[in-house]
Amino acid sequence: MGIIELLKLKKYIKNIDSEIKVKFGNCFECDTDRKIVWLALKDNSQDSEMFRTWYEKHFNETLTNKDLLYISALHEVGHIMTWTQELEDERAEMYGLMQVAHTYQLMSTQELNEQYFEIPMELIATKWGREYYVNNK
Repeated sequence: MGIIELLKLKKYIKNIDSEIKVKFGNCFECDTDRKIVWLALKDNSQDSEMFRTWYEKHFNETLTNKDLLYISALHEVGHIMTWTQELEDERAEMYGLMQVAHTYQLMSTQELNEQYFEIPMELIATKWGREYYVNNK
């Protein structure tokens, strides 16, 4: 990911909601309370490929590298736009159980990641990001 593309992405996000702060960091993440989205300065190819594989299978679509970049960022924006305490509580409980299963080798790392993307809060954020991207390329 070049810095120019990341700056374009920052502007794209600010056009969605000017109150969202866009910062650069080590990975894609967000703080829903403070309305901050972090964009990954460098590609974590293993995480990106796990998400790409899940996304392409789930939505039956092929992502270009640019699509993957934008969908990943919009997923984080989607968390801000769709957040509820109920979804947050459910996510914490489900992910906690998944981590225990993974720790005790009842679930592989691949299974953990695939099921993580299916947690309702995560899936809703991805669907929000995908819909926004499709309608506003």
